Amino acid sequence: MDQEAFVAALGGIYENSPWVAQRAWTARPFRSRDALHATMEGIVAAAGREEQLALIRAHPELAGRLALAGN
Repeated sequence: MDQEAFVAALGGIYENSPWVAQRAWTARPFRSRDALHATMEGIVAAAGREEQLALIRAHPELAGRLALAGN
């Protein structure tokens, strides 16, 4: 699968943050789904603070209603 197809298929896995899939593509081929998952987790863990915050903010339900309200 080329990078465009890879990102199209997997770009939404991490809260519609296709940069995770874009970076994972360079590590292919993957031996298993677990290997792909571990690679994507590692990419998120190694990302900069702003990228991680943007990923978290893309899924506001994780924060909870009180946190979103500033409480």
